Amino acid sequence: TLDRLLGEHTALAGLAMRATLENADDTRAAIRTLNDNAQQIEASIGEIYGAEAQATFRALWRAHIAYYLDYVRATRDRDAGAQNAALSALSSYETAFTRFLAEANPHLSRRPLQRLVHMHTMHLVHRVDAFAGGDYAAAYEMGRTGFRHTGLMAAALGAAISEQFPQVFPDTATSATRSDAPLLWGVMLLLTAGVVAVQRSYRRGVVT
Repeated sequence: TLDRLLGEHTALAGLAMRATLENADDTRAAIRTLNDNAQQIEASIGEIYGAEAQATFRALWRAHIAYYLDYVRATRDRDAGAQNAALSALSSYETAFTRFLAEANPHLSRRPLQRLVHMHTMHLVHRVDAFAGGDYAAAYEMGRTGFRHTGLMAAALGAAISEQFPQVFPDTATSATRSDAPLLWGVMLLLTAGVVAVQRSYRRGVVT
């Protein structure tokens, strides 16, 4: 479920980005659908951790969508100050969101988790940069990279959740989950390193 919903999130964020940059007639519909997807993700978290955690997750998740859309609008309007403000807000979100997840689940390692969250944010941001700059090939490739990355996030979260609640997820919470966890984190960190150079080039070219 997380794999599907996080993949949808990345795809829908791309559609909302394009519509917003182009002031398209479907902008409101694209953003509404992105928020509908967010509601489903929040409900999935609530089923596991309860209503209070769902409310906290909702506030954090909706905030990162709002900051992302702020960045898109600032890019469209060529407002470097607003771009940087949105990036600063996204950075604060990454710290708060990682803290929330790590405190909710002791099987999540905070440092690699924060790197995963940061990479997700940057995939979205640099896709905006590339698309707004007319580098459509790079924009679509970044979209594909971001989509694959959500699969890694879903795998990490799913493994940790099943390990935390083996009575709820008996088919996946096995001893193999624990022993394979270091390998899983290692693979994710290698993928993270593989796109850093591309991201740095976008960052230098767009936001000063």
